[in-house]
Amino acid sequence: MAVSGWGMTIWRGAVRGVAARLPYYWGVTKKARAVKRLWRDYNLSVVLDLLFIASWVGQLITQWFI
Repeated sequence: MAVSGWGMTIWRGAVRGVAARLPYYWGVTKKARAVKRLWRDYNLSVVLDLLFIASWVGQLITQWFI
């Protein structure tokens, strides 16, 4: 049993609507994957940098008040 007439037209319209949104969706998932990959690869460096900056700020504050 083949789909013809209005049913086929509605189906084509639905496919076009979904296909029009796919590039945006793929772009979002690519960015999300890139952020996850960067965090996975550099999370130790980020944490150590934050600890270094926090200790540096702590030393600056204690030198000013003590």
